[in-house]
Amino acid sequence: MNQPRKMVVAFGGLLVLSLLVIAAAPELVMEQPHERARREIARINAALEAYRTATGAYPVGNNFVIVRALTGERDGGPAYISLSATQRNERGEMLDPWGTPYEITINPMTGALRIRSAGPDLTFAPPGATIDDDVRGWEPAN
Repeated sequence: MNQPRKMVVAFGGLLVLSLLVIAAAPELVMEQPHERARREIARINAALEAYRTATGAYPVGNNFVIVRALTGERDGGPAYISLSATQRNERGEMLDPWGTPYEITINPMTGALRIRSAGPDLTFAPPGATIDDDVRGWEPAN
């Protein structure tokens, strides 16, 4: 067998092996929604902390108002987070991997942050729920 043909056979074998690995382990190729939600919650938290450090207080309001403050759209200030068009809905709210707006609340009395995704069922679980698939971050314990 000549050299070029051996290289083609070897390359073909590597290609087949690569496709088998990709088919068998999609989590190696694509980030899972729960992990993406946790990563985005951490990004939101970091942006909120940077905003608070720069301005002396967290932005106050709902998801839309907070996102506008963090992206610099509210007052023309610096951006503490950047979002693609697919990460926002038509109202400008930041969306979780399932397309639901993140719940971002800041207790004005204590400054405690609560950031969570509704999870795959698209519904925020009420406090004390026995079935709960929400993805949480920086939330005070009950």
